[in-house]
Amino acid sequence: MASPSKALDPGDAAPDQVALPLGGLSPSMDVLAVAAALASRGHNVSVVVPQDDIPFSRSAASRHGGGDGADLLEWIAYDMPFTVNSEVMRDMAARVKGVRNPLRVLANLMEVMGRPCSLMFSNATLMAALESGRYEAVLTFNMPGDWADSCGCVLAHSLGVPLMTVHGIPFITAPLSVPQFGSGLDDQALATWRGRTRNLLSFMMTRTMSAVTGIVSRRSMAGIRRQRRLPRGPASQGRACAPMLQLDANSFHLDPPRPLGPPHALIGPIAPRFARPSLEPPEVAAFVDSAPAGVAVVSFGSAPIFGTFLTRKDFLELSLAFADLAPTRVVWLLKPRNMPDDVSIGELPLGDNTITAPWVSRS
Repeated sequence: MASPSKALDPGDAAPDQVALPLGGLSPSMDVLAVAAALASRGHNVSVVVPQDDIPFSRSAASRHGGGDGADLLEWIAYDMPFTVNSEVMRDMAARVKGVRNPLRVLANLMEVMGRPCSLMFSNATLMAALESGRYEAVLTFNMPGDWADSCGCVLAHSLGVPLMTVHGIPFITAPLSVPQFGSGLDDQALATWRGRTRNLLSFMMTRTMSAVTGIVSRRSMAGIRRQRRLPRGPASQGRACAPMLQLDANSFHLDPPRPLGPPHALIGPIAPRFARPSLEPPEVAAFVDSAPAGVAVVSFGSAPIFGTFLTRKDFLELSLAFADLAPTRVVWLLKPRNMPDDVSIGELPLGDNTITAPWVSRS
């Protein structure tokens, strides 16, 4: 593999943290926002990211980080053959396509996602640069099961520094006596037998999924740990994966107030995003401002794999369906890499009421 674009000179000033976004996905935006916020407050932060994701990552840090922190980040790029058209991504799509059981979907995804971590650790030049950087912490995002083991945890153990995480897709726990997060229940619902039953089922499901994904996560990192001779061990020796600091970036204000289960603690926003007078980019803003009868926003999320589940026929039928919504206008957040190989944006029969854009700043 190619060497990182900027190796670290041991004689340079030692950076404080190394951020590990691991690809252009939405949880990476949260990590980059926190990294930029830390940089704006005087910390030295290096960002380790695949070469192909540098444009996305720079843009995300600038858009979501606030202030001038994005300009202060140090970027360490490395090659990773892990694109939407790669064999790895196609294998991931094959494993989860048509699977209805959410536990099986998570398990399959986590097994495949162990591969980019293995590719990163096999880059001897990159690892030598990181090990010589004298970092004080590793900052990355959490996925289900990462409490048991993760790529960020292995890197932190390899560098001998604490782990900090932004909880990207959390199973947030709460005591059984209060409504569970994501259950849709409130305090009044718990006064009924039906509400208490639903709350109990949600409580049990969260813990079951956490346990299963923890087993899969340990398994997906086992090979890397054997190669690096970094066995997990007791927390007292710094060999467990519980982060020193975990940032939960979810919108808690959408749920009724309730206590958090250990070890969570709500401390408030890290980097507030200030409202802007208009949308970006300008062409989308003009399209929305002139809408005669409302606007619908359609998005598959930042993970390109989900769009590839659809076929050419699906995309053509979606385009026609959006056209039927006129005079309501449709903003379709659509990237070319989110589409199957046999269809392009230019081929879609879009109505006059539909516009596509790779991203829209909706703050």
